[in-house]
Amino acid sequence: MLSLSLLRLISAYHTWTPEMTPLKTQKYKSEYGFELLRIAEGDYLSASALFETGKGRKENVGYLAQQSIEKSIKAVLCFKEVAIPHTHELAALIPLIHPTLNFPYGLEISDLSYYATVRRYMEGNFDLEDEEVKLCLEIAAVILTWSREIVK
Repeated sequence: MLSLSLLRLISAYHTWTPEMTPLKTQKYKSEYGFELLRIAEGDYLSASALFETGKGRKENVGYLAQQSIEKSIKAVLCFKEVAIPHTHELAALIPLIHPTLNFPYGLEISDLSYYATVRRYMEGNFDLEDEEVKLCLEIAAVILTWSREIVK
């Protein structure tokens, strides 16, 4: 579960709803799910390495963690032959996951899309605590593990 302070920070600047932007979708070959999963793994490893060094922007760790989550979800959708919307918005992707796949989170993590859209263009406007960045990485790790169990 996301910390209340992180949700407040993100939600104050970004809330996406399906009515806001019509999304183009694309159905890909099931095999593309394997490639998306490898890219998601790379994004997660990059986010973790960046965080561990303590160098660079914390916003970039959040961005790479969000990208790992987004691509993990898209890998599953692609593998299951579901048309994928062209978006960074987790709120548009999560509802497409079939309930029998037991996605480990709900729409509460969709606010992490803020890192892929707005926050990556900001620097130091808000304090980003290490514990909040760690939480982004933890969520990404859980979703990556979930995706690996499906895309085999």
